[in-house]
Amino acid sequence: MSAWVWLKGQVKKLKRSITALYYAAHDPRTGWLPRILAAIALAYALSPLDLIPDFIPVLGMIDDLLILPGLIWLAVWLILPEAWESAKERAEREPIRLRENWVAAVCVFIVWDSLAVYVLYMVTRSYGSASLQDNMILLLAATGGILVLCEITWNVWKLKSEARQESDARTPDAMEEGLLSQA
Repeated sequence: MSAWVWLKGQVKKLKRSITALYYAAHDPRTGWLPRILAAIALAYALSPLDLIPDFIPVLGMIDDLLILPGLIWLAVWLILPEAWESAKERAEREPIRLRENWVAAVCVFIVWDSLAVYVLYMVTRSYGSASLQDNMILLLAATGGILVLCEITWNVWKLKSEARQESDARTPDAMEEGLLSQA
């Protein structure tokens, strides 16, 4: 069995765990800390933004196979075993399709941008020249602006590629219907 097939199987298992985690988070027996961890895991899972983009072969799935299982494991560890078993059974009986959440993506973008600007601030403050430190506000604002422009560009590209995929999926059917109606 190839590594790619194994990775795809692991991602499928992970999706079932995410659905179970969703149900467990809504269970009244679940405490506030596991709910918060579950919300973080679900936000990351449903965010269209990943640390490593999924279109990069093999590496694109690694963050899904490391970060998400870690968050899920921690949340499950804190959830009562009865609530988790009930959630897993319900996930098998009632699978749901959780959609990508662009609000979660914006939150992830804000966290990453803030972290990048903070790291730049610390590096500039510690190692920057005096003139660079005098213009630190401009440097940080420019960096933040560039990051936001990159993210907007990425979002537009992603939405256009999704729209293109949907139209490509519909095109053969439309062409077939057109040929059949002409015959």
